[in-house]
Amino acid sequence: MNDLTKYNENRDYMRTFDRLEWRSKTAIGWLIREKTGAFVNHTGVIIKFKEFNRVFTSEALGGGIDLNRLSDRLIDHKGECFWYPLKPEYEKYRISLGQKMLDWEAVKYDYFSLFKQILFRVTFDASKLFCSEAPFLAGAYHNPPLPFPDEFKEYAPRPGYDMDKIGWWQEGVRIL
Repeated sequence: MNDLTKYNENRDYMRTFDRLEWRSKTAIGWLIREKTGAFVNHTGVIIKFKEFNRVFTSEALGGGIDLNRLSDRLIDHKGECFWYPLKPEYEKYRISLGQKMLDWEAVKYDYFSLFKQILFRVTFDASKLFCSEAPFLAGAYHNPPLPFPDEFKEYAPRPGYDMDKIGWWQEGVRIL
């Protein structure tokens, strides 16, 4: 059971479509970091329901795109987690970006692309998603779209390593 002090200190400031980056102490986590050169190995986003005072994470996990209470994910996570607030200039897009993430709930997990992207860059397939594809595609499909870096017109972004290049989020804060 983890200490959630840092999470609790930042929880009230977290908003829909802020990014989460996870650094897992697992063999798969290590392999992803080793092959991508990133400090982290998994990406998710926050979905906040103000009416219920609840903070969730929407992320591609083994069962597909899942919505889980962030505190529940953090309490048992073996590793670290970092929170990246969305930049203020994209504030007006938060709700529609969060809606796109919710629209993808239950989309299947893309195991093939996950393992393929460890060795090669992969293209997008929105019928199945791995973790860093989901928030990027939510922004890419937004109308009007958020700035879309040329590098990702062909290839899906990798967790951590590529997510900072996209430029939609502020500097990260360690919450676990």
